[in-house]
Amino acid sequence: MEFADYYKVLGVDPSSSAEEIKRAYKKLARKYHPDVSKEADAQEKFQRVSDAYDNLKNDEKRAEYDQLRAYVNGESQHFHGDPNLSFDDLLSSIFGRNRPSFMDAPVQNVHHRLAITLEEAYHGGTRQLRINNRQGDKTINVNIPKGITAGKQLRLAGQGEPGPNGNTSDLYLELVLTAHPRFTTHGADVNFLLPVNPWQAALGGNMQVPTLGGGR
Repeated sequence: MEFADYYKVLGVDPSSSAEEIKRAYKKLARKYHPDVSKEADAQEKFQRVSDAYDNLKNDEKRAEYDQLRAYVNGESQHFHGDPNLSFDDLLSSIFGRNRPSFMDAPVQNVHHRLAITLEEAYHGGTRQLRINNRQGDKTINVNIPKGITAGKQLRLAGQGEPGPNGNTSDLYLELVLTAHPRFTTHGADVNFLLPVNPWQAALGGNMQVPTLGGGR
């Protein structure tokens, strides 16, 4: 486990006020949000910024973190600066069995959008999704339930970001439908624009209409 300097992540000083930290977080969160940022590592940076703010916005967590940061940086007279001391060993030497509460905080869940076709939403299926997190690139299989509608979320337990204690957050996929050349949707309804001639509209008649199921 590596020590993360949350103040450097947010670009603020350790003496910054809670309001200054909040402003810095909002600025960086807007910059790196995966829905708007075009940077390749936007998701990773957004997660780091979120983790940093989550641990500094709470006075108790921040006090514990500041204590740990002082030990890591050799700013405490109780720290011996052993270069062979791992971060986990350091935590144990400082806090014993009472690890800081911010180390046990739940890891923030990861949210992505997944574009699927109308046919996939109708029939269901499996889609391979490649994601990037702190452990690198990985490919996961996503099961798309039959009949799912746009705006629904799929929860993939344990497929998010790794946490400090070996726990892993969940990945939530918000489904969006790609434009279809023939059909449109409204909620669970599927609409088809049927072109007719004036005489057909006036006199009536039978016409074949395609469906997502392949019938007419």
